[in-house]
Amino acid sequence: MRTFLVFALTFGLTHATYAATFCVSTASELQTALTMAVFNDENDDIQVVQGTYTGNFVFISIESFYLAIEGGYTENCASREVDPINTVMDGNSRGIVLVLVGDEQIDFVVDGLTIRNGSNSTKNGGGLHISTDSSGNVTLSNSIGSNSIKDGGGLHISTDSGNVTLSNSIVSANSTTSNGGGIYIVGANTATLANNTINGNTATNSGGGVYFKSNSATLIDNTITGNSATNSGGGVYFESDTDTATVYFKSDTATLTNNTITGNTADISGGGVYFKSNSATLNDNTITENKATNSGGGVYFQTDSATLTENDITDNKTTNSGGGVYFKSDTATLTDNSITGNTATKSGGGVYFKSDTATLTDNSITGN
Repeated sequence: MRTFLVFALTFGLTHATYAATFCVSTASELQTALTMAVFNDENDDIQVVQGTYTGNFVFISIESFYLAIEGGYTENCASREVDPINTVMDGNSRGIVLVLVGDEQIDFVVDGLTIRNGSNSTKNGGGLHISTDSSGNVTLSNSIGSNSIKDGGGLHISTDSGNVTLSNSIVSANSTTSNGGGIYIVGANTATLANNTINGNTATNSGGGVYFKSNSATLIDNTITGNSATNSGGGVYFESDTDTATVYFKSDTATLTNNTITGNTADISGGGVYFKSNSATLNDNTITENKATNSGGGVYFQTDSATLTENDITDNKTTNSGGGVYFKSDTATLTDNSITGNTATKSGGGVYFKSDTATLTDNSITGN
């Protein structure tokens, strides 16, 4: 069965236009354009004509310029239809599909592409590997990919204090023998995921759907379903480089707003989400039918503080403690949440607190 990983990218450039524009319609033309862009000392826009491009495509540069790769163009790049289905990069399971590396401050844009059938036993990221130094930025939206191993089975992004944005995308059916079955983001100053579907990814270690190791992480309006991890964080795993996960544009917090996190599993803790950060805030999320073998069927907090407001936490399970939520936090605050129908074999069917201070106000905790 063919599987896909979809990336959608949009990027706010500081330059109105690119200095060099390439129109490519074959795999060899695509690689030639990438090679020329390495040495031309210009900002580059590679426009890809609709079709299938089989191969393993590489860009490695020490220049400080923008590179955009945009799919969906008609013949001779006369016009453009942004739909990842019409422009496909296929790695044929013989290596990483697309490698973009900048040793200086370089900003990458990838938009309107399907990236599929990548494999990798040495580097990180089987479908798409992006690495940029000196605060280089990466923004992704409207694209597709699949079948990869190592950190970030579908997508691996490494940046030195740059900003990463992934929006309006589908990341599905990817796998890794390490962390981040679908997506692995490391070193970002801010990492923002909005309006994505992340489903059916697997990690042998942690973060079946997504693994964050960044100063800041923001999740808004995502659907995260059916992911699994052998370790912790079946859906999402948060770990900060500076013991601070910053989410939703608030410093020193990890915040999830209006996400649906359903049907994820972890063999250890945090079936839906695992937090390892200073603080975490969850607002208006639906967290249902997740499972953890150890603790925190729905959510596991290993934080200094945790705040939950108006969340629906339902029908999650664990064979240990904290069927719905497990708190290993100095302070925990719950307000106006519905925590219903969760199951723990040991303790805390709905909620388990291992905290110095816990405050509950106007919550509905029933049928656990």
